[in-house]
Amino acid sequence: MSVCPYRLPAAAWRPRAALTGRSGETQPTRGELSIETYIETLESGSNRFGAIDFQESASDYRPRLATASLTCRTRNVRVIKSMGRDVLLIERFDRLAGGQRRHVVSGLTMLGFDALLGARYGSYPELLGVLRERGLAPQDVGRKLFARIVFNVAIGNNDDHARNHAAFWDGQSLDLTPAFDLTPQVRSTDTSAQAMDIGRDGSRGSQFFVCVAAAADYGLSRPDAKEIVDHIVSTIEAQWLDAADAAGLSEADRNARWRRSVLNRSTFYE
Repeated sequence: MSVCPYRLPAAAWRPRAALTGRSGETQPTRGELSIETYIETLESGSNRFGAIDFQESASDYRPRLATASLTCRTRNVRVIKSMGRDVLLIERFDRLAGGQRRHVVSGLTMLGFDALLGARYGSYPELLGVLRERGLAPQDVGRKLFARIVFNVAIGNNDDHARNHAAFWDGQSLDLTPAFDLTPQVRSTDTSAQAMDIGRDGSRGSQFFVCVAAAADYGLSRPDAKEIVDHIVSTIEAQWLDAADAAGLSEADRNARWRRSVLNRSTFYE
């Protein structure tokens, strides 16, 4: 039997509400095996359930729903009404048919940092090094991680710290999970930086040219990196309105985020 070399942080055991796939009943969980399909986040002030928190209501996560609709590898996310309250439902990616768990480790755990050190010193190239060393498909992971970085830059998500990345662990190898916690941040200036270094030189500015300049760190040529950037930008431009409609974004919310959080003009600066 393989032993997981990663120590799970205590923060992974926060209380949460779960909606079971068979009964629809909510129940508290603390790591026990059950048929949980969704994490259910209820409107409750500033309470925190699992890895999800909000200030006023689950409606604050509609921008997150919109950006999730623009990605090719996220889980199903939706907001429903229940007893007059907004409920955010996120399909869990750590469950298999029948309720069996898939082991998952965070980027913070993979890097061997605690929360403080991870926020200060974690970097994408270091995370890539771990995924290449123990990855299920090490030859492809550089391109996948690079595309994820570019998407974070494109949607204005600079809350991309190591705990907001994760990989499945099967006892022998790691495989990136679907993306999660993709949150466009409200910006009042053109200046922004990602939570982790993009290049080995310590660069982390939220601009596409910074990503392209670090292409070699991810096993990519500059033309390949530029092609990924162009594809993500064109996809967002083509699908933003449909994604905003699907998420139920108000006109005010769309205006507050389009070309401000999402595809901010500064992301194109060189």
